[in-house]
Amino acid sequence: MSALLLSRTFSAKVVIESRRVQMYIDAIVIAGIVTVLMMIGFFVGVGVFVIRDKRLHDQNQRGKSSPDKPPM
Repeated sequence: MSALLLSRTFSAKVVIESRRVQMYIDAIVIAGIVTVLMMIGFFVGVGVFVIRDKRLHDQNQRGKSSPDKPPM
């Protein structure tokens, strides 16, 4: 089990009782984790947008030639 103790510098000290591992989590570490999660969320959102847009254009283009490409 771990105990979470907040200090005056707004750092969190996490102590794991079984191994006695100490790790300090401060604002910089939390900001880095949040930044990475936001980047992952952004790229997932872009991927979802691209997939939905491709499906929409595939449905609209069935049997039609694209207006921006000359017919072959």
